[in-house]
Amino acid sequence: MATKTRQEAEKINFTKQVLDALPVPEAGRVYYHDKLTKGLMLDVMKTGTKTFFLYKRIGPKPIRYKIARYPDMPPQVARQEAKKLLGEIAEGKNPQEAKQQERLESANAKSLQEVWEHYRDNHLKHDCVAKAARDNGYLFTPIPFKSKLLRDITITDARQLHRDLSKTPIMANAVLVFLRTLFYHAIDEMHYAGPNPIELKKTKHSDRRRTSGILLNVKKNRERYIRRDELPAFFKALVAERDEDFRDLILLLLFTGARRGNVQEMKWADVSLARGEWIIPKTKNGYPVTVALTPQAMEVLKHRAANRGAAEAGGDFVFPSARAKSGHIEEPKKQWWELVKRAGLTDLHMHDLRRTFGTYQRSTGASLQMIGAALGHRSVEATQIYSRIDMTPVRESVNAATRELVKVGAFDLSKLLPGVVEATTGTNGKKRKAGKGANHAA
Repeated sequence: MATKTRQEAEKINFTKQVLDALPVPEAGRVYYHDKLTKGLMLDVMKTGTKTFFLYKRIGPKPIRYKIARYPDMPPQVARQEAKKLLGEIAEGKNPQEAKQQERLESANAKSLQEVWEHYRDNHLKHDCVAKAARDNGYLFTPIPFKSKLLRDITITDARQLHRDLSKTPIMANAVLVFLRTLFYHAIDEMHYAGPNPIELKKTKHSDRRRTSGILLNVKKNRERYIRRDELPAFFKALVAERDEDFRDLILLLLFTGARRGNVQEMKWADVSLARGEWIIPKTKNGYPVTVALTPQAMEVLKHRAANRGAAEAGGDFVFPSARAKSGHIEEPKKQWWELVKRAGLTDLHMHDLRRTFGTYQRSTGASLQMIGAALGHRSVEATQIYSRIDMTPVRESVNAATRELVKVGAFDLSKLLPGVVEATTGTNGKKRKAGKGANHAA
């Protein structure tokens, strides 16, 4: 019987009939020697995969050189390849080192387009959320030297690219940093020997960053949010909104502080109305986040659960859409700007609702760490871990923020959602009125 070690491997005649009849091991792998060609072996794995390889000692160190898989290569061809390799070894060559050199030369001959496709297929599709994958595609589009070999791309090319795109400063920065990422991917995953011409550096005299001498455009952080004197008009315009899906989407954005994409993709399976929690399986940062649902957010969800349920077509999503390929509603840009116009506001983006939520959290005394935990920022990882263990401090903070929002905006949720009594809270954070509707985990 064949053993699992190379030293005790059984010698057999490598023919198609014999190799086809070899048993598959229940565990591990089994090796076989060819009777006719010294050093030619077959590796049979428990998965059924069979691989020819040459096992030969070169000096003090043995090498294992993969030839090909069976039946992709017939045994007579494998013997010819093994004899060819033995001849090279007799001449003092090391086929394994030659193969590694060939791999390096091949990697150095890769174009930027090939690296992008490898990055897209092997990283973005597995490790990134859909929006991040799309964003990376947008960043690759404006690069004019896609067909250029990596080894031929210079700092001059990168500098000119950044200069050409700097009419949109932040976009120019993002493209340059993404280009640097592609180089690192080629080095780490595709055996590219380098160098990376756009290393990231920081200057000491300012908050600007240099990428191989290219001064990145200064990013001005956006500070827009719905101010106290604007909230009543905003809520009034929202109450007049006829599209219930859009209205509820905006309410949940405002009452959770979550990112638009996460709310659009919200699934009933991730929502627990019993615990008052919503688990976002994968955020922009690639990590799951637990959101403490405020009473107001709970009432919106209970209203949707009672009126639509999860059993309808597309019912996996809280905001299903029969028209969108994703199965859920997509960014309602036109409706948003119509809402902003009706409210008499200007320069208010949908993402500003997230900043509004955080701002009102801060105004009620929440610490920056608590705000970061509520919004799922990675810069407060220790707080995130704590908040997943005990949601009480985060829940008290977000409840206080939403109480302040509806108070300042003179907003009565019960008038907006028929059949639902607004869940109001006292100063101690306990419910005074319980909302009607579904109180189970959808």
